[in-house]
Amino acid sequence: INVTVMSSLMRNTYQKTPFDMALFPELSGGPWKSPSRWTTPQAVDNATVCWERPIATFKSIVSLVGSSSSESNIGGTVWFGPHSALTTIYVPFSPNMNHLPISHTDNSLSSLNRNVSAFWASRFLYQVSEIKSEFMLADIRIAQSELEAKSLKLQEQLAETYDGDVQRLTDAYSRNALDAVSAWWAISDTLVMRYADGYCNGCGHPDVGRDIGYDQDWLD
Repeated sequence: INVTVMSSLMRNTYQKTPFDMALFPELSGGPWKSPSRWTTPQAVDNATVCWERPIATFKSIVSLVGSSSSESNIGGTVWFGPHSALTTIYVPFSPNMNHLPISHTDNSLSSLNRNVSAFWASRFLYQVSEIKSEFMLADIRIAQSELEAKSLKLQEQLAETYDGDVQRLTDAYSRNALDAVSAWWAISDTLVMRYADGYCNGCGHPDVGRDIGYDQDWLD
């Protein structure tokens, strides 16, 4: 068990099981196999509609992954991910830090603080991913893996070199978080461009032509 495994678990929507929310119940994920299920006040056949609520629900405000090591002078690390784990980027913070970066303190549900807020970077990306879930979530997973690997490398470096300088530790983790949030805002724009107007505009999926069209199962 490590941070990467636990982060993946937090992003679970019953993938590769009979209850995979992208595929089950039939057609409920729409043509782009979205794992999202919205609150449904209407009755169907006189029955109340209830959807499964996965770990990676969009109704999450924050999710956390904790790690610790007896071999590190830093001690524990909290990997902080705002909004749904499905589209968040986990960044590490140490309890030894003397403050947190503005990206993780200046957040409001009622004000979209673009290019600053970590919460809105993830929430905004979640909304964007609904445009072409099957393709966009695959792209997001690649970006998550790359950025979180960078954070893991930083954590390892700091664990080896930490000498009690709290300000240096704070600055390093804060810069990393700010860079991650900046990248997370940028990926939303990148994905809109890649899939604008329903096309694959150099989207990078080798089995897809410019005209993505619809999944044959959906059409049938």
